[in-house]
Amino acid sequence: MVEPPLYYEHQVLKRLKLRASELEELLNIGIVSPVGRRGSDPLYCVEAIVSRQNTTTRG
Repeated sequence: MVEPPLYYEHQVLKRLKLRASELEELLNIGIVSPVGRRGSDPLYCVEAIVSRQNTTTRG
């Protein structure tokens, strides 16, 4: 079984086209959480994160 790739925060922001504040909101409400850590930087599995098109617009 192949492990899904893990990404640093800046890569997640670019891949999902999110602003840092939007990722912070998703972390705060528990939709997104780090799945690993390399040093002091959290790693995320982008494939496990809901795509931006499927999220509700926050306003």
